[in-house]
Amino acid sequence: MRRPILTAALALAVVTPAAAQRSVDWNNRFLFFSDNTEYFNPYREGATWIGGRLWTELELGVTPEVAVHVGVTANHLAGDASFAETRPLISLRYHTATSTGVIGTLITEDRHGFLEPIQVQQFDILAPIEYGTQWIEQRERWRGEYYLNWRKLNTVAQREQFDMGILLQGDATRWLRAKAQGLWVHRGGQLFTGGETTANNMTMALGLIAHDTVGFLGESSLEAWFLGSSPGWMDSLPAGIDAKGHGTLLRASILPFHNFRFNGAVWFGNGYAAAEGDRNYSSIGRNDYYKEDRFYAEVGLNQIWRTSNGLTFENQFRFTKIDDIDTDAISWSKWEYSYRLIGKVPFNIHLWTERNPE
Repeated sequence: MRRPILTAALALAVVTPAAAQRSVDWNNRFLFFSDNTEYFNPYREGATWIGGRLWTELELGVTPEVAVHVGVTANHLAGDASFAETRPLISLRYHTATSTGVIGTLITEDRHGFLEPIQVQQFDILAPIEYGTQWIEQRERWRGEYYLNWRKLNTVAQREQFDMGILLQGDATRWLRAKAQGLWVHRGGQLFTGGETTANNMTMALGLIAHDTVGFLGESSLEAWFLGSSPGWMDSLPAGIDAKGHGTLLRASILPFHNFRFNGAVWFGNGYAAAEGDRNYSSIGRNDYYKEDRFYAEVGLNQIWRTSNGLTFENQFRFTKIDDIDTDAISWSKWEYSYRLIGKVPFNIHLWTERNPE
């Protein structure tokens, strides 16, 4: 029902007359990344990704609220013999002071804000391009987002696959915020089976976040989340396991000086598994490994520099502990580590404004 409503709203916006002039803008974004994970555990293998991605598109302003975006994105990974992996950017967007509607290429900044047990962090560099429908509502005390991301078509060789996400947050007081997140990952399709079974994985999260400036600790926050997962990809699960579980996530951060943010997290899981989540939080590991009761701990440091024209540079370093497993990452301890460097550079140019619109 949501898809027809969104489509009708965008269509109505296109045909609504407007007095403002039409315009053309050339928008460019550059992403540079170096991401390394030193993991030696039964759940997730370490990997290194170094590369860069370009988004370049024309924004055709049709009315004050409606624009067409058309362009291309190219991604090159260091060590890849090919020049780049390219994909189209094309969308119709409706935008007001409080609402944003999209048909086509979705807005995916920071993985929609999902927790890492629901969607692994590396999606922001490896799978940031999504296509479908989306609605974002931003009000003074609350924010909501719905999106449908169509990942695969149903063909003779494969079943269709899509994600559907819902995110809500509201400010109860100046320092207390409530959040809810839900992600449905579906594999199915009626035309062809592609040799695959129908599969569904649903994850949800409810959280409370206390945030304020606390003396010498600076900007500080304390979060408590409860997460649940439904049965998942049945043909890929160990025998007798249904991936139906839950977990509790506690997070805290402080910003004691300049742009140095120290953070930590603790996770207690019981049978939890998410199709797109970070496997370090999952009860289901690699090669049919399974452990119902899970423990994960993390401490880290983030630095982010921002300029007035939108340039950002971030570095991140984390130490992680997976259950009580011995690891080769740091031979004298049971801790593993990861780090990443991220640079984001926007470069936008206004090309044309119609002087005498009809």
